[in-house]
Amino acid sequence: MIEERAASKRAKAVAAVALLAVAAIGGALMVDEGAGFSEPADAIVITASMLAVMLIAAIVVAIIGWAMYFYKDVSAGADEWARNEEAKTVASSIALGLAYYKNALDNYAQIWGLTDEHFIRTAEIAASAAWQKGKAYSPEEILEDAGVYLNGSYMLANAAAQTSAHFHSLDERLHLWNGLDAYRGKMDLSWVYGQQSFGSKSDFDGWLTGVATPTAGHDKVYLSGNTHTAGDGSGVDHVDFWSLGGPATLTKTGGGTVSLPTGPTDLDTVPGFEPGVYTLPPGTYAGQFTHIIDPAAAPITSGIVMKAGSAYRLASLGADRKIYVDGGRFDSLSVRISPDGGTPQETDVSSALGKLRQMQLAVGSTASSSSSSAAAVWSIFGKAGAASEYLTTLAVPDSYQDIAVNEAQKELITIMAMAQLADYWSSGRDKISAGDFKLSSDSLQLFVRGDLVDKDGTILHKDAIFTPFYYGSDLDLSKGPNQNTQTAIVAIWDKGPALSSWSFTSSTAVASLQAMQSGTSVYAYEIMYGGQMVDSVHLDIRGIDIIDPEKIQIVIVDPPPKKDDPWGLVSMILLALGIVAVASFPLHRRVMLIAGGAVCIGAGLLIPIVTGNPLLGIALGAV
Repeated sequence: MIEERAASKRAKAVAAVALLAVAAIGGALMVDEGAGFSEPADAIVITASMLAVMLIAAIVVAIIGWAMYFYKDVSAGADEWARNEEAKTVASSIALGLAYYKNALDNYAQIWGLTDEHFIRTAEIAASAAWQKGKAYSPEEILEDAGVYLNGSYMLANAAAQTSAHFHSLDERLHLWNGLDAYRGKMDLSWVYGQQSFGSKSDFDGWLTGVATPTAGHDKVYLSGNTHTAGDGSGVDHVDFWSLGGPATLTKTGGGTVSLPTGPTDLDTVPGFEPGVYTLPPGTYAGQFTHIIDPAAAPITSGIVMKAGSAYRLASLGADRKIYVDGGRFDSLSVRISPDGGTPQETDVSSALGKLRQMQLAVGSTASSSSSSAAAVWSIFGKAGAASEYLTTLAVPDSYQDIAVNEAQKELITIMAMAQLADYWSSGRDKISAGDFKLSSDSLQLFVRGDLVDKDGTILHKDAIFTPFYYGSDLDLSKGPNQNTQTAIVAIWDKGPALSSWSFTSSTAVASLQAMQSGTSVYAYEIMYGGQMVDSVHLDIRGIDIIDPEKIQIVIVDPPPKKDDPWGLVSMILLALGIVAVASFPLHRRVMLIAGGAVCIGAGLLIPIVTGNPLLGIALGAV
């Protein structure tokens, strides 16, 4: 069909050339009736001049004919060219973004593994706070209190955010296309799996996320919500949960239910929702789920929620590394950009699911390590009949990549390490505790003078100079009473003097550690932060924050300028007339020919400048 259209254009161009050639030759042969051939020599000169004029006219007409053909061809294909280039640009951007994403996730997974010791220690401290004689160890309680699940959930949200933002930008791009004449209704975006596709010319989106498939008895997950920032630049509505098989009622451990509709939901807008472990009814769900340490944990994997038009479908990664959509099993998942009249461009996005799954496993491994360590110290508490915030399994840290140390092994190693440490203290306590320790407001920025008060109001330490170390969540410490809602270990440096007159010197004779549980309080008389006396200080506990994926800038390929006006053709006709007029001067020997020809040539050159029509340049460049 395209070849037939091209042949038709060429035929029309040839016809136009022929017509112009006849007109030019006729003009060249018109000689003034008063001019005679007085001498044979004159006849030769005139004949040669006529032939020259005819040759020039033929060349000019050929240029005009070719320009007309080229003009029509470029005008007709400009939009098609732009759409084709735009499809290539979008496909390249997806491929490039995925390359960066895969590299980043490989690094994230490695670095996250190095946080194990941090979360192990916070879990051990949480266990010491929760332990009671005869109480059974609960991974759910301890890992929630220690922030292991919450930080893991935020890490997974961050890991998926940039790829999701890239998918969101495709939807934004599609809407921008539909606002331009060259693109409106002529660009199709599709999800492609096997021989099937799921696409639209109006709405298209995607979310890289977790997938949970709960069944009876294996139906618990951790949900955090709050997986976006107030300044999120992704430009789309916030969604962090999809119920794909119908409405769902989620039951929170400890009581309370949350009802969710079919389709997408922003959990932060749901009345009664708060971070925690939830039991899901059997079905298929998408969201940033965190795997929990519990025999009743629901299986989770990675997936992409695909949107085309107003419909949603889910692509999930199987244990066999295949892609599953609507019960079908496929080797890959791609995004296809199909421009009308152009070549479809396709980019495989399957690797994004694999990398997110890798991150899910890394987060799950940290939860497992933290729980086994907390369980080990819990068992020791039970045997000793008392808990201690200072007991830790990290005396012999588990640093192997592929060798797991179980709870019993950690417990035994910890007990042996305590025995070694007791011997070490007994043999060297006099030397270790001798002398003073010089503290500095530069090296340790926070000092407080005040009272430490137990749950029942008993003053544990009065008028002490101390530094509190909290492990749960951020808090503000102010002058006056401060109720503790989390565990803290307080380092007591000295007693008595005002901070302004204190020497910043301490010794083991006066220094001590005091564990403060939830329900105790700190009454602050003075607070020194960074060497300055302040009324309050914000204590920012280390943890994972949600990162804004930033809005992706979109630049759309513009079609070449349209050539729908006649000015380019008028310009070339004037140029042709001017050249023929000047070339005809030897035949007619009239000054008006030179003057008229010059005017035509000048006007022909001026018109493209004034109108901005590039036809002349195209024609001359094509010759």
